[in-house]
Amino acid sequence: MRARAPGKVVLSGAYVVLDGAPAVVASVSAYAVADTSRHPRRVSPELAAAFGDAPPPVVDTRAMRRRGQKLGVGSSSAATVAAIAADRWSRLTPGHPDRERGSIARAAYAAHRAAQGGGSGIDVVACTFGGVRVCRRTIDGALPRHEAASLPGGLVTRLFSCPESARTSALVGRVRALRDDRPELYADVMSEAALGAEAFASALAAGDVDAALRGAGAQRAAMVRLQEASGALILPDYMLRGHALTAAEGAVLAQAGAGGGDVAIYFGASAPSDTTRRALAALGLAPLSLTLGVDGVHEPRG
Repeated sequence: MRARAPGKVVLSGAYVVLDGAPAVVASVSAYAVADTSRHPRRVSPELAAAFGDAPPPVVDTRAMRRRGQKLGVGSSSAATVAAIAADRWSRLTPGHPDRERGSIARAAYAAHRAAQGGGSGIDVVACTFGGVRVCRRTIDGALPRHEAASLPGGLVTRLFSCPESARTSALVGRVRALRDDRPELYADVMSEAALGAEAFASALAAGDVDAALRGAGAQRAAMVRLQEASGALILPDYMLRGHALTAAEGAVLAQAGAGGGDVAIYFGASAPSDTTRRALAALGLAPLSLTLGVDGVHEPRG
């Protein structure tokens, strides 16, 4: 049995999702593929947490890398979801894989939390259920509540690969240090980011492009403040310079998720001009030909 799980990008709600604000996450067409007919020589911490002493399926995540560098689209979550799905579906009557989707997500989230010491779980939601989802963290630490959504029809979204990989744990560590050391400043910055996250999520429900851009812009401005306050390099220099270019065209260039590299997201009412695309390329931001909102974990055909 094989199972294929997509990667993800966090479009909105980075950091503040941990404080209860909505996050918007989308699956992307870069896949982890698990195969129960083979077992890996090395087992990741996430798969060890999921399978214990039992050998997990082998998982191929090569499609989630470019030129030897990870894309930063949630390969560990996708691999965990794919492995659990392949294992469970191999025990089911053919034709009924969707019945296990909820339990797959819960098991993958538990394994991910155990291996990484926490996390919001929105990446697991995207890899399992696919599409565009609005997520909110639960109080009891269970899998986030989530519902399907759609990006406004006139909102242009483009993904760019950054010239460096991010270390999410280091970024989150600095943000947590700010929360502990200067709680009032942390609350002030995060309230700004949370308002932007709420505005973006509401804009999806209303199909409002302008409101979505305002929400994305407010969150990006809050991330600049968070970077200055915490010392976490959320928006490297090439991201700051890139946003100056896109802002001149009424668009927003923001980080995906925690930032620090990996993937940048362009939000606009129109596509970036040729001049802007060339300037972004000169900064090391390369277009990613990935489709947003693809199906969640599934059995590949052919």
